[in-house]
Amino acid sequence: MVLGGTSALGFEAMTYNVGLAYGYVDFARERRVELVRHLRESGVDLLCLQEVWSKEDQDYFAQELGYPYVAYGLIEQDFVSSSPACHWSDLFGEQGILSCIWSKCRSQSGSNFTDCTLNQCADEFKWLAANHKECSQTLSAQVGVSPLISIFRMLNPFSRPGRFAYKGSTGLMLLSKVPFSKQESFDMRSLSTTTHRGALLAQVHDGQREIFIGCTHLTADLKNVPYAGHHQSWELENVAQADALILKMDSFGASGPQLLMGDFNCGFLGRGLDAEFEKSCNRFIQHGYLDSDVSVGVNCSFCSDNSLTKSKTNVRIDHIFVKNLQGAKEFRSKVSMEQPIHLEIDGKPVSTYLSDHFGIRLNTEPTD
Repeated sequence: MVLGGTSALGFEAMTYNVGLAYGYVDFARERRVELVRHLRESGVDLLCLQEVWSKEDQDYFAQELGYPYVAYGLIEQDFVSSSPACHWSDLFGEQGILSCIWSKCRSQSGSNFTDCTLNQCADEFKWLAANHKECSQTLSAQVGVSPLISIFRMLNPFSRPGRFAYKGSTGLMLLSKVPFSKQESFDMRSLSTTTHRGALLAQVHDGQREIFIGCTHLTADLKNVPYAGHHQSWELENVAQADALILKMDSFGASGPQLLMGDFNCGFLGRGLDAEFEKSCNRFIQHGYLDSDVSVGVNCSFCSDNSLTKSKTNVRIDHIFVKNLQGAKEFRSKVSMEQPIHLEIDGKPVSTYLSDHFGIRLNTEPTD
C-alpha cells in the first residue's frame, strides 16, 4: 500500500504558505477560492499549510479540501506584563509613531498602510523598540487591525493587550489522507516575538514504515521592523527556534524516517538564489537533514517576479527537509502553486498569484 493510494511512485507531500495575512498580503479573502481549487487539484497525500491564521479560514480550508485527517496549530495569546502597554507620550508627539502614521500614512489602507508605516515611520518605530519594548511588541501585533481599535488596545489601562498578531495563532494546518497514529503540537511561544511560532508533529504509516512529520513556520526576516524580543535579532530568534525544533523532532521521531516541512524563513545561497538566515538552514544540515533538491524549473519560493511579495530578492525559504529515509531511491522536489491567477476586485480585473509564496512538493519513491 502507498500513502493515500494516489501516487504510483511513492507518496507526495507539499508545504505551502498560503499568505492569508489580512492587512499584510494583498487580496487575502479574494484568493481563498482559487487557493482551495488548486490545492484540491494537487492531490497530495500530506499537506502542510502556513498562514491560515484565523479559525474561520482554518474551518473553510478543512471543509473545502476534504482531507479526512486534519491537525490545527495553536491559537493561544500571550499578554504583555502590565496595562496600559503604551502611554500617550510613547505614541504621540515629536518621537511618537502614531503622530508619524497620522501625518504620512492615514490615506493608505491594507498592505499599503503597513508598507507606509514601516518605511515612512522607521525612525519612530526604532525609537519605540529601543525605549519601550512591550509597547513596540503590542504595536507590531496589530497587523490587520483597524487603527482605532489598535490605539484603544495599546492605551487601555484596564486590559493587558496581546503580544502576538492574529490572536496568537500559529497559522498552521497539517492535512493527511491517512490517519495520524500519533499527533501533538510543539509550542515555541517563549522563543517568539510578534508572531506565535510552533510546529505540528504527526506520525503516519505509508504502507512500509512509520514516518514522522513536522510542519512549521519559523520567524521571518522582518527587515523594517525593529527587533524587540529576547534574542538580539530576528535571525538569532529564528536560529533558536530551529535548534529547539531539531531537538523536539529527535525526541518525537527518534531514529525513524522524518519529513520536516514548512516555511523556515531561511535559505541557501546559490543557483540564482539569495541567502536568507543561512545559519539557521545550516543547523538542519548539520543535524543530518537533507534539503530535497529542486533540480528543474523555478527554483525560488519567495520570488521577485511575484507581485504579492514586493521583494527584490529571490530566495527559497520553504523547504521539505528529509532525514533517515533510507527506503527512498530518490527525492524529486519541485516548486508548485506558482501559476498566476485572475481575480475581479471592485469590478476590475486583477492579475496576481495564489500567494506571495510558491509551494514545495516532494515525491519519494520507495525501494522495491
